[in-house]
Amino acid sequence: MFGNTLLLCAGKKFDPWLDKIGQVQTTPSGHQIWYLQDCVCFKYNDGSGVKTLGVAFAEKRAAGLKWQNANTDIAAMFNYNNEKLYNHFYLDDGMTDTQLNAVGFNDRATAKSNTANMIAAGSPAADHAYSVIVQGAHCAVPNVQQMKRVFSLRKQIDARDPTVARYPSLALSNWVFTNSRAWTSTECNDMRAYFMRSDGECNWRSLYKANNNFGVIPVLEM
Repeated sequence: MFGNTLLLCAGKKFDPWLDKIGQVQTTPSGHQIWYLQDCVCFKYNDGSGVKTLGVAFAEKRAAGLKWQNANTDIAAMFNYNNEKLYNHFYLDDGMTDTQLNAVGFNDRATAKSNTANMIAAGSPAADHAYSVIVQGAHCAVPNVQQMKRVFSLRKQIDARDPTVARYPSLALSNWVFTNSRAWTSTECNDMRAYFMRSDGECNWRSLYKANNNFGVIPVLEM
């Protein structure tokens, strides 16, 4: 994998900057973005530092999966159910990190941690994300702050994804999936979790974790 194996075997953290296939570019929103052989990567700052996220190609996504098999609380996950602080919010194309950080909230847990807890509780969405291997590692269901950026950068990500033409219903620009919604790994309460709609609304209301089948966008925290 263009040097990945050597880096990993040497015990070093994989750095996409050392193993890029496409040229690193800067989007109008100020995000550095590039693609590897199985994902599109971008750097972002959610207020806690600069991070890198890999978004699996369209061919690895899924539609029509439940967040959880039962509408029960996952004790190991924080519930963001204080409506005054964590109400639904709207996003647009090409938002900067400053703009994204001013909208909604951040999950205190990583996508990897959330996904592990979801799998332990029984989650078709998390099972699928974990089954996807990107850069030799298991993927996860994005948390809310990662999903904000995936949605806002969806056209930029699709432009660097060679599988989009073959999987238009799983393209981020179309945001079709199932019912035009995709899950985050951020839990709201025992009955609900946050999801992103095609119109840019991140919401949790009315639709239950175990009663609705939405899209899954596997990501890798690098």
